[in-house]
Amino acid sequence: MDWESLVEEHLLKSSDKLSGIALVSRHGHVISCREELAANIPESYWNQFQLLFTKRHTPEVGRLVLPADDCDEDDVFIVHTRTETSVYATTKGNFRGLVACLLPHGVLVCSYHAPQSPHTVADLVERFCEILRS
Repeated sequence: MDWESLVEEHLLKSSDKLSGIALVSRHGHVISCREELAANIPESYWNQFQLLFTKRHTPEVGRLVLPADDCDEDDVFIVHTRTETSVYATTKGNFRGLVACLLPHGVLVCSYHAPQSPHTVADLVERFCEILRS
């Protein structure tokens, strides 16, 4: 099954929980982008996702920045949970969230908006990543 079919079947078809999906290579290049994450995000923003899994306990790893939906400023996401293969982050007030998962050849980044529960979205994305890793 190709990438687009996998994304459609496991992340989009059965769920309205995600607002964006991106697959970023180990070199920070966007391989595939869907929904809100496909909207003119400069390539320099994508490098931060690789750093999540290569640097340990530095201040810049505690936050992520993406362009905001509706203004000229950036949204700052605070990292709440970090493991060797996953990062969960939300904006102040939990209005937007990100789940980033390390894969063998890159990082899967998924975004969501309130009222979606961070735990529900994290479960969905983690199950998908388990499929990809197997």
